[in-house]
Amino acid sequence: MFHLRRVVFDFLLSRIAPAFANANVTKAMNSSGSSIPAISRLGVTLRWLAGGSYLDLCFAWGISTSTFYHENGVLWPTVEALDREFSIGFPFGDEGRLEELAAGFREHSDGILNGCVMAVDGFGVAT
Repeated sequence: MFHLRRVVFDFLLSRIAPAFANANVTKAMNSSGSSIPAISRLGVTLRWLAGGSYLDLCFAWGISTSTFYHENGVLWPTVEALDREFSIGFPFGDEGRLEELAAGFREHSDGILNGCVMAVDGFGVAT
């Protein structure tokens, strides 16, 4: 379901849970009746990254669709917490290397993917 073993899931959870420990529980309780625990945030995010539909995930985990993609919602804060804990080695600040990556995508796609530097299992993001 998440494309990783339970022990790895638990390890990831232990690393990112502190990022959500200071969430405003009172505000969450007032707005929706509960806060979203770190285990749910991680499960939803990993399942989405593994190809799950955000609509199905929101239904199954009881999360509003507007909360899923919101900058302070479930997905992006969890991705950012993972990113802070684990470097993926992507050359964000190296324009020369980014151009090399873009050239590779451009060549591989016969010019269709112009300016693309990363792909995630069929998901495209315009930047």
